[in-house]
Amino acid sequence: MMPPVSTCQHAGPPLLAQATPVEQLAPEEVEDLGTGRGEGSKVFLFNCECHSFEDVITQLLKAVPGMTRPLAEELAWRVHTQGMAEVYRGSPAECDRVAKVLGGTGLIVQVL
Repeated sequence: MMPPVSTCQHAGPPLLAQATPVEQLAPEEVEDLGTGRGEGSKVFLFNCECHSFEDVITQLLKAVPGMTRPLAEELAWRVHTQGMAEVYRGSPAECDRVAKVLGGTGLIVQVL
C-alpha cells in the first residue's frame, strides 16, 4: 500500500488529523461516489485545508474522467467532512494518471 502523497504548502502540522472520521475509516470502508469502471485500483483524495472547495472541484473536473460538477461538489464536501473520499476506480495506469493530476496541484491523494 502506497502512503498518501502530499505536496500541500500550508504552514504548520498536517491538517488531515483534524478530520475526526479519518482515523476510524479504512479506504475500503468509504462509500464509492466516484467515477470509473470499478476495476483494479482506486484513487482516494484526502482533506487539506490549504485548498478551497472551488480548487478541489476544478481539479476533480480536470482529472477524473466522467466527473460532473454536482458529483465533484459532493466529493469535495465528503472529503472536507469525512477526511477522505474515493474519487475514481479504474486500471492502475489510469488511477496513476488521475492521482498525478490531482497531486500536481498539491492535493493529497493515494492510489490503492
